[in-house]
Amino acid sequence: MCAVEVWGRNESGDGLRTVMTSPTSLPELVAALDPRAPYVLLPDFTPIQGPWQEAAIPLTPNRGLSPTRVTVRRVTIDVLLPTADFIELADDLRHGGLWLMQFRKRPRWDVNYEDPCWHARVAKYKAFGLTISIDLPHAHEVAQIAAIDAHELNAAMRRLGIPEN
Repeated sequence: MCAVEVWGRNESGDGLRTVMTSPTSLPELVAALDPRAPYVLLPDFTPIQGPWQEAAIPLTPNRGLSPTRVTVRRVTIDVLLPTADFIELADDLRHGGLWLMQFRKRPRWDVNYEDPCWHARVAKYKAFGLTISIDLPHAHEVAQIAAIDAHELNAAMRRLGIPEN
């Protein structure tokens, strides 16, 4: 029996394939990632959110490796990680939600992967070799898994232990 169940397989006019999952958390979903695809992008990742708390934040571009100690209530960043590093962190992220995209090619920093134009967004996904995208709003909620074609989605489902329809 699979830890995650899926339903609602769908295909957009651009070939993007999606499924919805049963309520789940990130550690259950990381098995869907392709270990051969080297990059995981976490757009608008919010590691700090809630009451005021101490954090070390680079306040200028040239202070990236020597951050300033500040008090913050929310930090939102775009994070690019090697897939293996992200998988190692997944258990630490189990209490929250996130949106991730896994790519075969290194995503460019100046490309908007959240383009409001659906066709443009899918073209960018294809250009950079999106394997899958996982959108988990909060831990223990329904997630959406998307892929640029049936082959990538079916491969992700096999990695999750879910039989193809």
